[in-house]
Amino acid sequence: ANLYRMYEYNHFYNDIIENKAKGTGVCLYVHDSFNATINSKISLTTNDIESLFLTVSKGNSKANVGVIYRSPNSDSKQFFKELGEIFTQLPKKETNIVLGDFNFDLLKRGNPLTNKFEDTILSSGLFPLISIPTHSKSNEQSSCIDNILTDNIESVLTSGVIEDLNSHHKPIIAMFKLGIEKTTDTSHKELQFYNFSKANTDSMMTDLESKIDALAGGNTPNLDQFFNIFSPYSALIPLL
Repeated sequence: ANLYRMYEYNHFYNDIIENKAKGTGVCLYVHDSFNATINSKISLTTNDIESLFLTVSKGNSKANVGVIYRSPNSDSKQFFKELGEIFTQLPKKETNIVLGDFNFDLLKRGNPLTNKFEDTILSSGLFPLISIPTHSKSNEQSSCIDNILTDNIESVLTSGVIEDLNSHHKPIIAMFKLGIEKTTDTSHKELQFYNFSKANTDSMMTDLESKIDALAGGNTPNLDQFFNIFSPYSALIPLL
């Protein structure tokens, strides 16, 4: 998968499942004024759930932020099992925020899977912040399948859905007052993450084969030529 970069944000990606139907891959972006570390114990990539969790901190203040994706084709029973295991490992004395495309419609009152999903999150001390449609198609009924969950409802300043962006999935937003101060130190070193996925390396090799004449010339390429050839692959390999 391609890497989508945002200025002044560090990006974190989990593994993907090749040839998986209905989407794969989760990521989180954290402003580079915060410290962030991956919680690998609850960052999973399976056929039934994909998750990525970070501990975001500044000084002694911290919050745990995660993203979860459930494919509509997943095994619901196995998803609930793995989701429950994730929730039991969330820190109890820190704020937890979980973003997700769960593909359970909270607008379907009385639906057994919806009820099971609600029971799972509420029994874990988490509360959904979105209760209006987040997904719609012109020929289908609107649904609320994307959400933001938190166990610190008092810290929520606002939450909602962004309308009129010409997309089936509407962006969901929430603002929190967590007391984590942003640093004003601009001398930090920017972190670089490299994505060595099979799709990326295969794409690089195919592209390099098309430049074989420049690479196999009789003269050693100069530095400018080297960077012109290899700079498109900076997401895969360090150039310096």
